[in-house]
Amino acid sequence: ERLFTGHPLAAEIDGKIIGTITVHPPNAKSRAVTYRDPTTLNFGQFAVEPAFAGQGIGRRLHQAALAHAVTRGARFMALDTAEPATDLIATYGRWGYAIVERVQWSSTNYPSVVMRRPLVSG
Repeated sequence: ERLFTGHPLAAEIDGKIIGTITVHPPNAKSRAVTYRDPTTLNFGQFAVEPAFAGQGIGRRLHQAALAHAVTRGARFMALDTAEPATDLIATYGRWGYAIVERVQWSSTNYPSVVMRRPLVSG
C-alpha cells in the first residue's frame, strides 16, 4: 500500500536497480503526529544493494528525495526507523535529522522513532 502513495526514486547501474527511496505525502490518518503535518513529507523504502554500500548512492538518493520535497512545497522531511537501530539513528542525525516523536506501529513488535529535519533554512 505505501508504495502506491508516494513518489518512488531509484538508482540504477547497467539497467539494474541498486537503490530505492520513496517520498510520501502527509497522511491525515497516520499514527505519527509528524506524518500528519501538511508541511512535512516523509520517506521510506530506502535501501541500497549491499554490494554498492559505501559509494554514496544512498546519500544521492536522499538528496534527490529532499529536492523532490522542496519542489512539492514541503518545509520538512521526516522518516521513521526502529528505536534499537542506533547506527541508523546516528547516520540520520549527521544528515540533519532529530528525533521528534516515538511511535509503536501496529505492524511491528518494536518501538520506532520519527526523525525530522528542515528542508530550507531561514
